[in-house]
Amino acid sequence: MNKLIPKLLALLYPPSRCPICRTSTEGLCIPCKDRILLGRLRKIPGAQGWSLFQYTEEVKGLLSAFKKNGSFVAGNEMATLIEEFLPKDLGSVDFITYAPSSQVSIKRLGFDHGEVLSKNLAKKLNVPVYDLFLPPKVEQKHLEMDERWKNIKGLRMKRGSWDPLKGKRGLLIDDVYTTGATVKTCLALLEKGGVSCVYLTFCAR
Repeated sequence: MNKLIPKLLALLYPPSRCPICRTSTEGLCIPCKDRILLGRLRKIPGAQGWSLFQYTEEVKGLLSAFKKNGSFVAGNEMATLIEEFLPKDLGSVDFITYAPSSQVSIKRLGFDHGEVLSKNLAKKLNVPVYDLFLPPKVEQKHLEMDERWKNIKGLRMKRGSWDPLKGKRGLLIDDVYTTGATVKTCLALLEKGGVSCVYLTFCAR
């Protein structure tokens, strides 16, 4: 019986592990975090936004833990890294919104990873989060560059969702900057609705 107790406790209270290498630790282990920080980006991919890190193996592992395995520890670590390395010239924002996940992705995961990431960051910055966009049906990651632009053209904002935000400045969050199709389309829709916004992506390929 005594031998069963440790096993039962391990099931009820699993040890905290690094979401990338699975080392026993609270959150990211120091070696994994250090390797992510070595890939910090210092360039601006577009006039209206920033990407913070290169798409390295460690960043890929962190994204995979969050988006494929549903690790909320990984999502919180991403938000912590974003807060820690917010560009100095970002300026103040009144709210956070996020590029929408596809309907397929939300159904598979059971949550919208962009929403979770944004809410984690919003708590740290003490600003509200707004769900402004209707999710597309097809996932961008499975499409070629020209197909991404065609697919994202169907992106729409929720009816009247921008009305309370006119004249305010927001921060648009996305995880990966690949072609820029999603964030640029979201920014254009926000601008059309009278909302000023800049984007911040966790990493860039």
